[in-house]
Amino acid sequence: FAGDVFEDNTAIHSGGAVHGYGSMTLTDTTFTRNSASAGYGSGGALFQGDYASVVDATDCTFVDNEAVYFGLGGAMYTNGSTTLRGGAVQRNEAGYLGGGIFFLQTLELDGVDFGGVGDDNTPHDLASYTYFGDYSGVTSTVCNPSACAP
Repeated sequence: FAGDVFEDNTAIHSGGAVHGYGSMTLTDTTFTRNSASAGYGSGGALFQGDYASVVDATDCTFVDNEAVYFGLGGAMYTNGSTTLRGGAVQRNEAGYLGGGIFFLQTLELDGVDFGGVGDDNTPHDLASYTYFGDYSGVTSTVCNPSACAP
């Protein structure tokens, strides 16, 4: 996807705007007010369900997306390795873990704006099954399912 806008989409289960099983490359793409709305819905805006695939996003915006009830990843749920460069992940909400991003393998962040007071992701910016926390604003961070470090 390049330069696309996904607004006000809803999925009954996962991936309010995009639900895929394969590598994804996103550039200058915007996801706003998308929802995974039922039960264990995950990835309010984007769901990537393949462990062997990659999500590579540059200068993308994820704002006001939600994965409700027991949802994982208000903005994004990824099974494969994920890299985000630039862009913003703000005011997203998950019913359970990872208001911003829920990830199962590695997550690399470089210059992503997770906002500040009033722009927080709920309940956390980042989460996996064994880690959850807020992004420290470090320019480059690499996370695995148990920790994040610059």
